Parts: sequence; C-alpha cells; structure tokens
Amino acid sequence: MTDLMPSVRHCAALLAFGLFAGPLLGAQTPRIRDGIPARGTTARAALVRSLDSIVSAEMALRKWPSVAVMMVRGRDTILAKGYGKADIELDAPARVDGVYWIGSVTKQFVNVAVLRLAERGVLTLDDSVGRWLPAIPWWWRGMTLKALMWHTSGIASYTGAPRAARALITPRMTVDSTLALVRDLPPDFPRGTQMLYNNTGYILLGQVVEAATKQTLADALQTDLFTPLGLTSMHYCSIERVVPKRVTGYDRRGDQVQRAILWWPDMAAGAGALCGTVGDLVRWSEALHGGRVLRPSSYAAMTSPGRLSDGTRLRYGMGVLLTEVANRRAIQHTGGIAGFTTWLAHLPDDSVHIAMTVNLMAGSERPSLAGVKLVERVLGPLPFVGMALLPEPVRRELVGRYADGPRQVVLADTSGALTAAVLGAPPVGLIYTGMAGTSERFRTNDGIVMLVERSGGRVTRVRVDGGSYHLLLPRTAGTP
Repeated sequence: MTDLMPSVRHCAALLAFGLFAGPLLGAQTPRIRDGIPARGTTARAALVRSLDSIVSAEMALRKWPSVAVMMVRGRDTILAKGYGKADIELDAPARVDGVYWIGSVTKQFVNVAVLRLAERGVLTLDDSVGRWLPAIPWWWRGMTLKALMWHTSGIASYTGAPRAARALITPRMTVDSTLALVRDLPPDFPRGTQMLYNNTGYILLGQVVEAATKQTLADALQTDLFTPLGLTSMHYCSIERVVPKRVTGYDRRGDQVQRAILWWPDMAAGAGALCGTVGDLVRWSEALHGGRVLRPSSYAAMTSPGRLSDGTRLRYGMGVLLTEVANRRAIQHTGGIAGFTTWLAHLPDDSVHIAMTVNLMAGSERPSLAGVKLVERVLGPLPFVGMALLPEPVRRELVGRYADGPRQVVLADTSGALTAAVLGAPPVGLIYTGMAGTSERFRTNDGIVMLVERSGGRVTRVRVDGGSYHLLLPRTAGTP
C-alpha cells in the first residue's frame, strides 16, 4: 500500500506555520522560474497585483460574495488569498483558510478510496456493484465499479429526479433516501453506450467503500486519507457541528443574493459531501499527483480516459476531467452544491496546482473561467488555432436538431458561422478543427468537442463530448 505518512518537508512547514501546511506553503528560497518573478521583487509584487485585479474583476462581474484562491507552481506559492465576504450579514472578510463545501470535488477522494481498496486486494474495479450492495435494484447489480467511476452506467442521477428538490434539504434524510428517488426510474441509456454525469453512481461508490471497510464513509476517508496526509480542514460536512472558519453559503435569485438552503450532507455523501480549504485542496492535489497517495498503476488508471463499450475514449477519468485549461493539458474538476462552487486543477506539464472556492452556487459563472485568466497571466497565453470557416453548403447540411429524449443539441447557421445550443444552454460559436474521417469536428471556447457523423453519405447524428458527458444524439425526423 502506498505510504501516506507526512514527509520531513511537511513537518518543516508545520513548524513554520503552526498547522500542517504541507510542502506548498512552507518558506521557500525566492527564485525565478520560467519567467515568474522571484518573491520580494518589484516585479513579483506587480504580478500579484495583476492577479488581485483579475480576481476582483471576476468577483464583481459574477457577483460572488467571496472567493478563496491558492495557486502554486512547483515549490512557489504564487497566490494564496481570500477576497470578499465570508459572511455578508456579519461583514466577515474572506480568509484563505476559510472552510467551504467542495461539492463534486469529493468524487476524486472517493475514487482514490476505491483504488486503494483495490491495491489491498479487498475489491477490483471490475466487481459488480451487487457484490457489495445486494439490496439495490436488480438491474443496477451488474454494473461494475468502473462504470460508476466513469459515469457510463446509465442509472438515472438522483439530482435530476422529480422529487429531488425537497428531499435534498430535508433534515435526517439518509443515503438510502437518496437512492429511493431513482430506484424505479428507467435507465438514461444502455450501459456503456454513452456517458452522462451521474451523482447516483457516486452515492453507490461511497456505500461500497463503507461495505468494504466496515466504516462510515466519513471515518474511512478520515483514517485512510485526511489524517495521514495532514489535511486538517477536510471533513465530511455537517450542518449541525460547529466548524471554525466555516464560510456561509449563498444562492442567487435574479440579481439578489440570499442565504442558501443547504443540502442535508447524507444526501450528497460520496457524490459531494466533503468540506475543506483551498490550502488542503492544493496539498491534496500535490500529494495525489506527486505519487504519495496511489501506486503508479492505480494513478494511471485514475487519470486515463474512460471508455464506452464501442471503445470511444472519454475525456473523463475516475473523478477527474481530462481536458484543458488555457489550452494547456489539465486534470481538473468542478464542484457545485447549494451555496458553494469549487474548482481544483492540476496542470501536469507546468507543475501548477490551483484551487478556488466560492460561497455561491455559481452555475455558469463558475470559478474555472477566472482560473483560466490567472493561468494565462502567470504562464502566458497559448492560442488555439482553428481552421477556416466551413462553406455555406456544408453549414446548411449540418444545421438542425439532434436529440435523444430530453437531451438535445441544436445547430444553427448564424451570420455565416455555426452555433450550437447544447443541452438547453444558450447558443455558442463552433470552431471548426478539421475532419475526422467523414465527420466534421468542432470545439467551443469552453472546451466542448463535437463530431457531426455520417452514414451512407448523410448526416445521421452528433457526438457531443463536454468532458462530464459524452452523448450520441441522432438527427431528429424532419430535419433536412
């Protein structure tokens, strides 16, 4: 089993800061690396001021009450700061060590717990869920743990269930209450044929961890990960417990910000029930990607693309998106839950770790959009080079509606350029990136990849890869 005990370097940071800061916050010798100014210099102060300006502008634009940011490159902590108000009513300023609910960033911790159980020989990723949870609905039992980790099971996600809105905020609800919301719903698609982000699968994975360890998920993560790694702020969220430096969560109603009605934590469980600070998220990221949590083979499995049953490679691993940030390779994930939004990213080619937590359920105003600007300011922009616009006859051939039940994409020709309205979102421009066999390949500025496919020379469907979903949507009847 991989050794998780803190290193000597961790202990030095503990002494320097009075907490288990880990290697990313300890005192470092100023130096210049790849054009980043050394600490203590005028140029470094100017860089930090420009980063402050970026964060402040994004806060004002997106109306975030507060945001905590930590950005580290190698041994150099470039930015570690809280902005705005941790509690509006109390006029309490945000701190970098404020405790936020991290939502779906929880999923990578649960995946690691499963992978470490596999390393010990307790289970395998090809185990059926029914082996560990025999009381679940019969057609769920044959799903593999791997299918749950990749979101390819087809099980309905409980967060979209008709009765979910009230159930999620009801006190004393249990994990079994969560599964009851969807146990009688039909599958979204046959297992392995598509990928659709699925919180139910991670509720089940959390229960598998409990069954395999004979501990609660909270205790299993605490004893196996948080305590050995010195992640002192990380914990299974509690509405009732007194948590020092806890940040108040908010939601937006129109232009008004109001206190969020928080989920009962067991309704998030393995899908999103953890709380912590940006400092501990960065320390976790460095430990995970630095080889101190998983064996190399397990880490490779976690950070390799999942696959559909037809062999299609996804842009999602096990609890992590395998996409890009500022056109740089990134391993990342966002977490959104009532009152909070979190973003955690690692740029392996640039040795960068960045965590951002916001005390607002931000939706499309997610902190990763600000994170892109921070990365570009520190590392410099890497332009994405698209191809020439498609000629009008080809655009006309592609426009139309592509749908599978409620999931749809609408392609339109707008002023000589193709746009796509994806899953009910407003239309965005498509950048043509060339042909893939007989299919046109596109991407959007926010990272969606789209393939318009043909059969027998006719456009038949669109393949849409948003990182957290991979859908095959046939062209609807009546579309030219």
